[in-house]
Parts: sequence; C-alpha cells; structure tokens
Amino acid sequence: MHASSRRPRIQGRVLLASLLLIFPLLALLIFEQGRVINSQRMLIQQLSHDSMELGHMKMRESQQQNKNLPSNQAQEAERNAAQQTQPPAEAKPPRKNRKQNDARRSAPQNQPRGWQIETSGRWAI
Repeated sequence: MHASSRRPRIQGRVLLASLLLIFPLLALLIFEQGRVINSQRMLIQQLSHDSMELGHMKMRESQQQNKNLPSNQAQEAERNAAQQTQPPAEAKPPRKNRKQNDARRSAPQNQPRGWQIETSGRWAI
C-alpha cells in the first residue's frame, strides 16, 4: 500500500513541474504576440499615411501641369481628368424579345439529370 500512495504524489509533482514550465512560456508567447500586433499596427498606419501623401503629391502635380497649359488646353485637361476619375457609364445591352427573357427566368439554372420541366413549372420525371 505504501507504493500505491506514492504514485499519485509523483504524478502530482510531475504535473506541477510541467505547469510551472509551461505557464511562463505561454506568458512569453502572449507578450511577443502583443509586440508583433503593435508593430503591424504601426506599419499599417505608415502605409496609410504614405498613400495619402502620394495622392496629394499627384494631385498637386496635375494642378501644376494644368497651370502651365494655355487656358483652352487646361479646360480640356480638366475635363479629361474628370472623365478618368468617374467610372464609365455601363452600356446597356440591346433589349431582347420579352418572351425569351421570361423563358430564361422561369427555367431553373441547375436541374437534375433525367428531369424535365413542365410548362406549369413543376418537376417531372
């Protein structure tokens, strides 16, 4: 009986030692993750600032180029710049026959093999 009571004691000590070793390592891991997240946050902020600064530089450059052009050319350049910044209007496809469109809407896209669609819209084998 003496040996069996000793066994749980040894297991408890091994468990305690492993926990004392693992918890500081987990704390260190969490600390390092916090540092990495903070450094990534700073990098993202720097990228955002640089991107805005580049946009302002490009805008100033285009304004200076427009000032150097004669008045008629400057107006054309402004119109061209406005057209480039606006998304192009989508061209509407030509209208098809309404019956063709209705037939496409009523027919399901994925019908199982061996099944046919009746005119009533029900599935039939």
